[in-house]
Amino acid sequence: MRRTREAIRSDGAAWLAHIAATWQRQGMEPRPSRNAAAGGFAIAAGVLGGTILGAAGFHQPTIGFLVGAAAGVAIALAVWLLDRR
Repeated sequence: MRRTREAIRSDGAAWLAHIAATWQRQGMEPRPSRNAAAGGFAIAAGVLGGTILGAAGFHQPTIGFLVGAAAGVAIALAVWLLDRR
């Protein structure tokens, strides 16, 4: 018996959807044609590095955090701008 929306099982319950149309049997999305670069690592490394350097070298972890975050965001923006092309 072909499983369709109108089909009734032997116990009297109806099928919810066609078996081939369920999400478990569909293929995955095709991969993008090119690899996209991400700048999230630059932000995380800038924040961590700035906090560590600010605390260890200058006894100002907050200023180090802010400077590191700004540097990381600048690098991430540069990566994004270069990757857009």
